[in-house]
Amino acid sequence: MKTSARFLSFLGIVAIILYITPSDGHPTGAPSSQCDSMTPGHQALQAQTSEPPYQVVAAKNLVQGGELVRIRLAATSIPYKGFLAMATKVADGGVTDGPALLGKIKSLDGDRLVQKVKCFGLEDSALTHTDNSAKRSIEFDWIAPNEDGHFVILATFVKDFKTFWVHVPSQQIQVKKNPNFFPDDEEHEGNPGQVKYLKELDPFLELV
Repeated sequence: MKTSARFLSFLGIVAIILYITPSDGHPTGAPSSQCDSMTPGHQALQAQTSEPPYQVVAAKNLVQGGELVRIRLAATSIPYKGFLAMATKVADGGVTDGPALLGKIKSLDGDRLVQKVKCFGLEDSALTHTDNSAKRSIEFDWIAPNEDGHFVILATFVKDFKTFWVHVPSQQIQVKKNPNFFPDDEEHEGNPGQVKYLKELDPFLELV
């Protein structure tokens, strides 16, 4: 009887541990501590090396500095629960440098599925999820930096706690420097030149 009681007590403890152990990593979004590696930090688990069932799609592949590019994080088959996205520049030979926080991320108004991450102390530098619900498509805007070069958006996709893909790239986006763009006016206040330029790019753009 004593042995059975101890065994049942042991099973109860195991059940409690399994219940409180997280199954989806960071359900409310990637913390800033993951910005450098872009890995979820799920214990000692390794990223998948197979072809990811997800795509990072840029709406444009040739823009001027300061121009907005719509980005879509799309599931081609199975949905994803979490993600982390940011931009980087393509080095010589077509190799990406890794996360470089170039340009700015702009979430779409009313989208409660995403939140910005302050990576390396920089505002609007990355984007992540707000919950671990199944997602098939997330869209946001990337504001291109005002410098010549080729860039990609990198994303980490998390299918579940044990299954994730890191550094999934978009197609290359060529950016040409625009001498008429004013990069430091984030809120577009007191800078009519930038407001005029952005409206010429997108006359339907709502500026505050």
